[in-house]
Order: sequence, then structure tokens, then C-alpha cells
Amino acid sequence: LVWVDSDGRVFYDCRISLVVICIMDLWKYPLDSQVCEMRILSYAYPESQLRLKWSDRIRPIDRNMDIRMPDMQLIDIRTGTCNGTYATGIWSCMTAIFIVEREMMHHVMQTYLPSALIVVISWFNFWLDVDSAPARVSLSITTLLTISTQANAVKLALPEVSYMKAIDVWMGSCMAFVFGVMIEFTICHFAKNRELSRSDLRPTIVDSVVNTLFVGNQDIVDVVCLHFAPTVVRNKEERLNSKFPRQLIQVTRRALAWTRSLRNLRGRRVANKIDEKCRFIFPISFVVFNILYWSFYILLN
Repeated sequence: LVWVDSDGRVFYDCRISLVVICIMDLWKYPLDSQVCEMRILSYAYPESQLRLKWSDRIRPIDRNMDIRMPDMQLIDIRTGTCNGTYATGIWSCMTAIFIVEREMMHHVMQTYLPSALIVVISWFNFWLDVDSAPARVSLSITTLLTISTQANAVKLALPEVSYMKAIDVWMGSCMAFVFGVMIEFTICHFAKNRELSRSDLRPTIVDSVVNTLFVGNQDIVDVVCLHFAPTVVRNKEERLNSKFPRQLIQVTRRALAWTRSLRNLRGRRVANKIDEKCRFIFPISFVVFNILYWSFYILLN
């Protein structure tokens, strides 16, 4: 519609439906806020013939407060001018800036909280016995695959960009914590088996003492099966009535049991010590990471 006033003022009214795009910077996604700019200008008339400006008497841009976007919130609308000087002259232009902020609660419930719980579940490994290798490996692999699947699902919902987003930092760190639990079990298992291998390759202190006292350089297992020489007891009758061979065999069997138990003692103690330390190191590290992560991205936002 067109209205012409008596003073020569022309009022033109029309309804235009526009579909515009907004180039977003996603490096803080999903803790980001976006600035979307829309420009209105004429390509036919320069400023000397047509001057565009926002009204000062009424609110230039109005919106319906009942209409909301599902994942974004409109924070502010700013208006201004963007006149440009070209070779053909000065062209009038006006701009509208829409500041939108992403709704974070959806992403907290769908992404951040589940991934944090997966990391916490992976810490159950530290309370399992070091000999429970199948249970610990299964728990580590399950949590690692779960966090990897969740990270891939997040990537599929976003356009591909060349820079790292905030959600990538979070998912990558969670995956690193879960992978660290798997590395910790590997170290514990290696420390436990290393001492067992060493004890198999070299004689223990008990082996050396018993061999020196009783049978020289022979192994303890052979001591149990040995029949003592007749020189220990001079005649047959005394040898049959003597209690010395039975006592000696009982002592050597006890020494053999000691050596077998000592083989796993040191390695098992080291593995348990690592588990006890990690019960505090991993949760504290994850809490510190959360403080740094949320402080960095929220303060920058």
C-alpha cells in the first residue's frame, strides 16, 4: 500500500517474508552466543535519491514474545546504519543485529551429564581386585566405546568446521580420562606380573638360605623329595627312629610355601598402591578440569 500526504511525504507499506542465513562461529558450541546481522539497502537509487533510516517515533523492530526458538533465545535486537561509498556514489543502508544465545540446559542433559557419568563409572575399576582382569578390561572397553559413540553422535549433529569446538574439548577430555583408566590397569597388571617373572628367573632369599643350610645349590622342590644320607644317623635303627628327616622335610615345605607367596607379594602390593592413589587422583583431576572448562567458556561467553 502507498499513501501520499499533502506535504509530499510518501508512505509505502508492504509485507515481505525473508529466509536469511546467519554465519555462526561455533568454537564455543554449545556454550555460544551468536550475532546475526541483516542489511537492507537499495541497489537502484543512491542516497541522493533514497535515504533509508529507522523510525525514531516508534520501536523500529517489534517481536512476539510468545514465539520462541527451540534451541536459541533472542537476547537483543539492535538497529543502525551501514551506508557505503562506492564508485557510483553513496548508497543508503540500514542494518538490524540479532543477538541470540543457545539454550544450554538441553545439551547439559543430553551430552554433558551422560558423558560425565560414564567417566565416573570407569573409576569403578580402581575398586576391583587386580586379579579380576576380565571384569576390569570389560568395564574399561565398554565405557570407552560408549563415550566414543556419544562423541560421534555429537559430531553428526553439527556442520564440519576446521577448528575445535567446546564440545570437542569436553568429549576428547572425557575419552582421555576413560582411556587413562585402561592404561592404569595395564600398568598394575604389568607391575604384578613383573615381580612374578623376576622371582621365576632368580632365586629368592628363602631359596638361598634353605639351600645353604640343607642341600647346597639344589632347589627347594628337590629338598622335599630328598632322602637323607646315612651319615646323618649312623645306624639303621637310629635312622628309622630319628625324627630329624621328618622335621627337615616339614621345614623345607614351609619354606617352599613362603617363597611361592612372596613371589606375588611385592607386585601385588605395588598394583594395589597404584589403585589406591588413582582413587583420588582421577576424581580430583576431573573436578579441576571441570572448573577450568566451565570458567573458561562461560566467562568468555
